[in-house]
This record gives sequence, structure tokens and C-alpha cells, in this order.
Amino acid sequence: MKNYKYDISVVMPVYNAAETVEESIQSILNQKYDKNKIQLIMINDGSKDNSLEIIKKYEEKNILVIDKENSGVSDTRNIGLDKSEGKYILFLDSDDTISDDTISSIVPFFDEHYDEIDLVSYKIIP
Repeated sequence: MKNYKYDISVVMPVYNAAETVEESIQSILNQKYDKNKIQLIMINDGSKDNSLEIIKKYEEKNILVIDKENSGVSDTRNIGLDKSEGKYILFLDSDDTISDDTISSIVPFFDEHYDEIDLVSYKIIP
């Protein structure tokens, strides 16, 4: 079994999300889970607003910021996958948030059912 640096990598494509991205980032930073076990990868996909400046404010040891020319969300997510060092992957759009206990509930769930489950979907609440 591979050794992972993090329990989970959160991959967040960012495109012209200046109005929403900080709330999305905060939903990761507010997790009731050891922050040293969460990797956040934010990929700026050629934003024309100040999204890149906003996400760069958060860059630190377990928060990676990548800037690239616009190529679409699928390519952007694939870059995030390539850079991920987590045992599990969580895709989070830059205009979405998760509850404070999301990661603390899904990591143990996957640890317990790793050989039975490939995908978990969460209910979207407007």
C-alpha cells in the first residue's frame, strides 16, 4: 500500500471566482479535522478577475496554488489530481462550500469501506 502525505487532497479549480472563492477556502480551513492531514490544491484556470491574488494569500505548506492558462475544468481537475498527495480526493468547486464535519466524516467512512466504495456524493443545499 502506498504511503500518502495527506489523508485527503481537496482539488479546487478556480475561474473568475473572486466573489465566492474565499468562502470555499474557509469551508476547508474550518474543518473539524487535523489541518496537517488536508492538502488543498487550488488551480487558477486563467481567471480574468482577481481570483489568483485572492488564492495566493492562502498559499502555505499544505495549500498549493497553481496558475495556468485557461483550458477548462476537466484539464484543471486533472492537473490537481497529478499534484495530489492525499489518500482520498475531494473535488470542490470555487463557488461551493462544505460543512465543518465533512472531511471528518468521509475519511473514516472510506477507511472503513475502502474496498466497497469508490464514490460518495453529498446533498447540495442552496
